[in-house]
Amino acid sequence: MPKKKFSEEFKEQVLKECREVGNIALVARRYEIAFTTIHSGIRRKKKNGKFSGTKTEKELRTQSKKVSSENEELKKMMGEKESKLAVLEDLLDKENPQ
Repeated sequence: MPKKKFSEEFKEQVLKECREVGNIALVARRYEIAFTTIHSGIRRKKKNGKFSGTKTEKELRTQSKKVSSENEELKKMMGEKESKLAVLEDLLDKENPQ
């Protein structure tokens, strides 16, 4: 079976998506390319010093802290909304007893 020739633009697009997604296998399935083909391309880029790779542990930790703080903020907002709703329901029950 002959090897496929991919354009440089396509290769760059695939490698960029690998960096963004952080999952080579997922990208390989999307483009119907062998995992090893993408992995070889990454290895060549790293050897030449032109591939930054996926997110570092520090970047992931920072992102995790940011998401956690946003999550806490959203939980607080939900709690406030639920308490306002409970007060409104109580007022409605008092005004319209059944």
